[in-house]
Amino acid sequence: MQTKRPQPPTEANDSKPSVIDPAKAPKAATEKPATKPSPAASRGSGYSVQVAAYTHKPDADKLVATLTKRGYSARVDGSVTPFRVRFGRYATKKEAEDALKRIKASRMDGFVVKGPER
Repeated sequence: MQTKRPQPPTEANDSKPSVIDPAKAPKAATEKPATKPSPAASRGSGYSVQVAAYTHKPDADKLVATLTKRGYSARVDGSVTPFRVRFGRYATKKEAEDALKRIKASRMDGFVVKGPER
């Protein structure tokens, strides 16, 4: 018998949410992504790069703390599960895709997400 998987809340607004085991969390290299928010993105919507999602907030907070120690500007988005670990706030999808390329070059995986309207 299959059980129905819970769906993320509409505020998640992710194109492909993922849940990562803390033991398999991505490891950052020395190159840091450009995460300076553009004026348009800091006022709402915009784009970000998501690198992980967790069902437990302490796990997401732990990854953010690790990435922050390594010089990344990461944050936890969401107040309900899944708790998403993201970088940057970019005005255009192209800016976010460029940041994603830099992140992938440092051997982390992720994808571009559109932020919710605020």
